[in-house]
Amino acid sequence: VIVVHARWATLLHALGQRVRARQLHQCALDAVLRVKGPLDTLYTPIVRVELARACLSEGRLTDGLKLSEAVVAVYRQHYAGSLVLSAGLRTHSALLAALGRPIEARALAEEAWILLESGSGGAIRPWRFNRLTLDLARLDLAESRTDMAMVTLNRFEPWPDSESPPPRPDEVERALLMAMVHLHRGEVEDALRHAQSAVDMVAQVAARGRQPSLEADASLTRGIVLLATGWHEAASSSIECAM
Repeated sequence: VIVVHARWATLLHALGQRVRARQLHQCALDAVLRVKGPLDTLYTPIVRVELARACLSEGRLTDGLKLSEAVVAVYRQHYAGSLVLSAGLRTHSALLAALGRPIEARALAEEAWILLESGSGGAIRPWRFNRLTLDLARLDLAESRTDMAMVTLNRFEPWPDSESPPPRPDEVERALLMAMVHLHRGEVEDALRHAQSAVDMVAQVAARGRQPSLEADASLTRGIVLLATGWHEAASSSIECAM
């Protein structure tokens, strides 16, 4: 029940109901620490990592990192070489990247990739790597390695329609990153094309279930690209929409 509450909080958080989500996350964390304790290897890490991801999206990076460190420590000791550890490392890598520690973040992301490959015995489908692909591309951009970011994004594998209806949120994220790569390279028309594609796709995603953070990211990226083209009025409107 405690884990269900934590995942319910994550769902509410994704839907933009952050106040209620925070309350549920904190209640779940308090309950699991009381019932299972901080050294539990199953339920406590699950609740902690759900809250850490919420902290990441809200910018509460120090809180998120503290939670994630505890999770990774448990997973390294009890689930070494596993897919569980790979997932924990990905969250920790994203927090380190957001804190401006790209070298550490990249090392963990690459370790997570290796574990995802080896832990699945090579049977995992290629599109299951997309989240890590996007993480690595963000790190490339953060380090101004735009050519490498493009190479990384070209490793992205679209989901087959039979697995998930298009467009998917990860496809929106890829379009946003492609827009920023082209913008950094001075290819403004291509940047605008990808930014507009992301806005169009996120509207379709939202029709199946709102994702406020992704919608805001799409509007903000489009605004940044429009600003670079000199279309100030349209850029202002797009950025206001993101806000």
